[in-house]
Amino acid sequence: MTTLTKDIAPSPCLLSTTYTSGWAWRIHQRLYLMPSALLDGVSEAVLEFNGQRRRADLVLFLPNQGFGMAWCREDLDVEIVRIPEHQVGKACRYCTAYGVDPQWIESDSERINSMPYWGFDETGHLISFHPAGTLLEQGTKLGSWLTPDLLAAWDHGEMVDLWQCIPCGIVTATSERSSSCGACGQSMKLIKPDQFEEHAPVFTMENVIRAMGYDPVLTRNGPRAWLLRQGSAEMHLRYAQDEASLCADVMLVRVGDLTRKKELYQYLLQENPKLETFGFSIQNDRVMISLLISARSIKEKETAALFLDLLKKSDDYDNYLVSVFGAEWL
Repeated sequence: MTTLTKDIAPSPCLLSTTYTSGWAWRIHQRLYLMPSALLDGVSEAVLEFNGQRRRADLVLFLPNQGFGMAWCREDLDVEIVRIPEHQVGKACRYCTAYGVDPQWIESDSERINSMPYWGFDETGHLISFHPAGTLLEQGTKLGSWLTPDLLAAWDHGEMVDLWQCIPCGIVTATSERSSSCGACGQSMKLIKPDQFEEHAPVFTMENVIRAMGYDPVLTRNGPRAWLLRQGSAEMHLRYAQDEASLCADVMLVRVGDLTRKKELYQYLLQENPKLETFGFSIQNDRVMISLLISARSIKEKETAALFLDLLKKSDDYDNYLVSVFGAEWL
């Protein structure tokens, strides 16, 4: 048997969640395989490879088998690792599932007992997952779970039906008309497609933020909220799902005891008609510029240009309000 060399060895990408991080393998166009422990209690994670960062959503969670799967919204420049349909051979080399850097060990090791490992054959194909404390031959064969039909269902960005076990919370993906939970055996509930459609404006907003030159992952300020900064201006973006609208608030200054309030308010009223798509408002003692647009009106290029213009104007306005009317910095 030919030993898997370092040149043939595939490269994983780092997947990070709120709790921990580990190695994930790209197994299809936008599908990534990782230890299920990384996905326990989370619905999304961040993938990193060669300085690129992309957000991924949980689509398959199999804790009994030790692995899970996530869908990445954009491509990463990392190779796709093949999972053979017919696994007749045994793993000859293993890669750590966690760690600062991927560590490889050969098949002559007697036992894996420190941490979970991924198993590869001599050609560099990913064939198994080995939980911590198990013998090498006790790994889960990935081809028996991640079949070509299942993976092909994600071709061209089309997702198969997702099913969820209500008692366990486990989510699985299949093209079958019904599904049973692998953990408890109970029937799983179909997650309707419209539940994914309601997230479409969030995906669009992240493309808008990316077009503005910001990292949507780093600017997230909640499940449907983002915080962008330019100079002294802070833009708070929030998508209201019930109203299907996007609210943008840019906090400018605070109205203090020494602020010339009457002159300030008069100036804001005079400026409002000039702003056209957005306007000044006051919340408690804070002056801000606000904008409300419907979800259907969110267009990547147009909305990005609108928000960049709003940030630029806001960075100028707060300086003016402080210097002329004695408003206070936030």
